[in-house]
Amino acid sequence: MVRTASSLITLLMALLSPTLCSTKGNNSSIEPDDLRDNYLHIFKSGNRNAASHLWTDFVLQRANSLPEKAVLRAFKFFCAVSGSLLPDDPRTIYKVVLPRVTGGNVSGTVHHCCWPCICDMHDLVRVDTKKIETADGKKVYDFLVIGDPCKNATRLDAKFKDPFSGEMSPLSMAAPELKCHDGKLVGAHYSDHGYPIIGMLFNTKDQIDAADKRYDDRYANDPTFGFGGMCVMRQRHGFNSGMGLIFHLVADITSIPNTAPLPYPDIPAQKEDELIQKAALVPAMVSSDGELMAVLPHPVAAWLPSAGLGMAGFAAVACFMIRWHRSRHGRAVADTEGHDSESLGSEDTVE
Repeated sequence: MVRTASSLITLLMALLSPTLCSTKGNNSSIEPDDLRDNYLHIFKSGNRNAASHLWTDFVLQRANSLPEKAVLRAFKFFCAVSGSLLPDDPRTIYKVVLPRVTGGNVSGTVHHCCWPCICDMHDLVRVDTKKIETADGKKVYDFLVIGDPCKNATRLDAKFKDPFSGEMSPLSMAAPELKCHDGKLVGAHYSDHGYPIIGMLFNTKDQIDAADKRYDDRYANDPTFGFGGMCVMRQRHGFNSGMGLIFHLVADITSIPNTAPLPYPDIPAQKEDELIQKAALVPAMVSSDGELMAVLPHPVAAWLPSAGLGMAGFAAVACFMIRWHRSRHGRAVADTEGHDSESLGSEDTVE
């Protein structure tokens, strides 16, 4: 009994350590492990659904101290649609043609955990610019943006029928990190024309060439380069794969005007059955979503299942309370970790 009590106290102290309750990282790069280790700092609810604006915030708050190459690379480690962590793996590369918010279309590459995300990207994500300062200087980049859901914030509380469970639930429960303040999305960086940024579009020659290795000329008329038919079938069947309806509902709250995407290619009648079967399959995932266990100290993670999940839950709540207290009473902790609240772009971030 004494040993058990001692072990639980050790767990509590580990979970409440400054290492867990504050941001981790280094000053020369952002690696997949940095994103994973900071998961609970970034997503305080533990749920990253449709909240990649917070991954973007994590990267851009550190951009001015990092080489340009490191900043661009960091944007490849999360899916802009689902929020899933991604490995440094060529299987996450997808090619797409998207509308610019200022008119016209632009082709480039994006990184996703599974194919349904490229459908959501095509349907609802647009491209806008923003100048970012890295350690190598200032430069304008193409970013992935959505309409700001906080312009119609009451719709976040609307209930929807989940295509997987069939149950009704509020959108705010499915995507709890979407919070509004004064009509803007909390934690979001805004593009040049005022839209929340959720990721980056990569369109250099090297990046396009890397994507082209996965595709061929058969898909030249498909803005998703081979996934258009499956996207159409997924839509017809209620978005029953990938993020389901969550991202669609969020990104469609406030549409970006005059930016209709290129149409999907027509589907030959003889191909429909084949595409229905493909779209109905559980999509293969290429992600690093082992976050929640990975963010705990390794000795704790090893014996956590048998040590008492109740204490872990209490510790997590206490940790979140500490973070809340720090956020209300100054940012000294963040500043000591290299988080510069006055860095470029902070004036466009809703705190």
